[in-house]
Amino acid sequence: RIHEEAFGELNEEERSKRIFLDKIDEADHRNRIILRSVNGSVESTVKKLACQCDTVYALAMSRDMYEREESVTQLPLELSLEVYSQDAVEEFVNIVHGVKVPNDISPDLVVDCCRIAHYVQCSSVLKQLVEMLVEAVDTANCRSMLELADQLSLPSLFERSLSHMMASLDETEDVWDELHSELKDRISLMKEAIESSILTGNSRLYFGSIQEYLAMFAETVQYHRERLFDAKERQAEEKAAYLIRSNAWEYNQRFIDRQEKRVDRLEMIMKKQKEIFLGR
Repeated sequence: RIHEEAFGELNEEERSKRIFLDKIDEADHRNRIILRSVNGSVESTVKKLACQCDTVYALAMSRDMYEREESVTQLPLELSLEVYSQDAVEEFVNIVHGVKVPNDISPDLVVDCCRIAHYVQCSSVLKQLVEMLVEAVDTANCRSMLELADQLSLPSLFERSLSHMMASLDETEDVWDELHSELKDRISLMKEAIESSILTGNSRLYFGSIQEYLAMFAETVQYHRERLFDAKERQAEEKAAYLIRSNAWEYNQRFIDRQEKRVDRLEMIMKKQKEIFLGR
């Protein structure tokens, strides 16, 4: 009855979790949990981590059921986090314990802490870390942030990273007419998708099309470069044949000069797109 009064607003699952955690004696060494990192171990109490981390709660529940059925002595829980450094694991535990807030941890450890929070299903910490990463997205890290968001299914980070990566496409506005219709459609769809957030559920499929997108862009640039080369050759032949600059020749030269600037612009944009999307 006491629990009913205390946890009346909780659903059945939350109520069961609260009752189970309240029974854990933090002073008992058997209710410790050892987190194994790549270069050392970090200890905490099962109760403190299980309160916020669903994975730890599930481990504790499973151990409790097994030990009651088999009548065996409890041993401290262990969880392997051996792909992460001890510093990253300690920072994560400090956040869960309330010793630190996410903004106070080392910038070099934010991504690893985010991965740990995702792995142990600690949604409260994960949410705060993702918000930090979203605000930190820039040209230097947007590709790696996009990959992280894709791997961990983080919609807000995915959208921000992708939006930043695509921002340079705004530079194509002054040469938009030079792009063929299929590439225009692709760019328009990519921008619309970002604005409407419809990509969040199909990130892998989208990311897999980047190679095709870049190939299309390169094909467009090559096409216009070849047309420019042909125009310049004809202009040179006409000049050599007549040895004078007619009004028509001057008009054509101005057109060629403008076209060369557009092609140079397209090549610059393509280079930037490759640097962002492919990291080179």
